[in-house]
Parts: sequence; C-alpha cells; structure tokens
Amino acid sequence: MSPKLITVFGATGAQGSSVIRSLGGNISKPFTLRGITRNPSSASAQELSKSGVEVVKADGWDKDSLIAAFKGSWAVFANTNSDDAVFENPEETRTEADLGKLIVDAAVEAGVEVFVYSGMASARESTKGKIPVVAFDGLFCYSSIKTLSNLILDKHAIGEYAKATNAFKSVVIVSAGWYFENFLIADMAPVFGGFPLTPSEDGVLLFRSPKWGGKEDVPFIAIGDDYGDIVHGIFIDPERYNGSLVQGVSDIKSLEDTTSAFEKGRLSSTR
Repeated sequence: MSPKLITVFGATGAQGSSVIRSLGGNISKPFTLRGITRNPSSASAQELSKSGVEVVKADGWDKDSLIAAFKGSWAVFANTNSDDAVFENPEETRTEADLGKLIVDAAVEAGVEVFVYSGMASARESTKGKIPVVAFDGLFCYSSIKTLSNLILDKHAIGEYAKATNAFKSVVIVSAGWYFENFLIADMAPVFGGFPLTPSEDGVLLFRSPKWGGKEDVPFIAIGDDYGDIVHGIFIDPERYNGSLVQGVSDIKSLEDTTSAFEKGRLSSTR
C-alpha cells in the first residue's frame, strides 16, 4: 500500500514546518508530504523542496487553487494566521471567518478524509459563561458565515465549522500553548520589560509581568521541537481523536519558574 499523502497549509510557518519535520522523520510509518505556500520561490519553500516535500502554490483566499492543492490528500493540517497582513488593512472586509471556511470547504470538495486544525478552546465554554472572550468565542452561524463580517470568528469556531460539515472521517483540533519561542522575539520583549533580550540600565535582564492570581501556571509549548510531534501522533491514529481538542503542551511552569530556568541556563552556558 502506497504512503498516505498529508498536505500542510502554511508549510513554511512555525507550526506547519514543525509538523512537516516530524512527519518527514518517521521511517516506521512514512507519509508522503505536500506543502502549500503562496511563494514557492522563497528560501524556506526551496528548503522544503530540497528535503523531499512536494511544494505547491496556492492561496488561502483562492478556493480553486486550494482544491487543486488538496487533491489526492488523505489528510490536511491547517493553521490560519490571525495576524496576516490582509487583516491589518482598515478597508478589508474579509475576516478569518472567510479564510477558515474557504480552507474547510476546499478540503471537503477535494475529498480529504482527515482534517487537523490548529484551533482553540472556547473561553465561554471553559468558564461556563463567566469569561466570554470575543477573540476566542466569535459568534457562529453554520448556514451563513458571512453574517460574521463584523465579528472575529476565532479558531474555536472554525474548528466547530469543520466538524459540522460531517464530511470528514476525523476532525481534530490541536491547540498550541504559549510559545516558548515568544520570549526570543524582539517585538515581544518590551511586553516583559525587555526580557530576555534588552538589559536594563544596570545591565540586568529584568522580567516584568503582573500577577494573575491563583497558581499562575502557564501551558508552554516548544513549537519547533514538540508541536509537530503532537500532530504527528494524531495522524498515526486520527479516528481515536476524532472530535477532540488536544492541548499541545510541552511543560507547565509558572513565570517565576521560567525566569529561574533561564537564569540557571544562562549561568551554565557561561561556565
């Protein structure tokens, strides 16, 4: 029996590339891999191609190109980028709702059997209505997604839409925790007082964060090292996880634990 084809939407992104690395390293149960990108000539896309991944050009806003890219695929992994430049245009009327629906509908029309989506839990459901968050809980209408043009249709709702099609043998939502890698992004450092990139005036790497209350544990994940392995495990037995939301977590630590670990690691590296 020939290997099953898995197509990754957003193959050059942090999540997509992690998924491809993990799947590509499986020699006991190999899959054929296809990566979707808007720019096949980019350096990251060229690296994928050199590694043996079939790279195809498609745009999430072009349904026909998506259907063509998904054709022949047993499974699809998809992650929608909430920070896509298209959403920063004040005159843009399209939303993540429209993007999510196009991807799901294209996968259905292409005959995909397994759909794995990088989604989120509903804050409203998790807290039994006590803490509704618009960005987490965008109102949802299966029959007319366009009615959401002035609302944020979050990743939770897109995942629910995929389930509601009843067109897949398995739909699994994999929710990424707090990226460890976020601490290494220069634009994020000011949020935490410059930690760990910008020393204070006295040369100290100071971490600043308000107290949350309670135990204050954070569900961290190493996207590059661990996220792909979690998705990989689901593809090995997708029907076992059908309809589930899988929390993608590498380690659960408080922010105080995080700074202590960083301090220890920094000291050991200077010895």
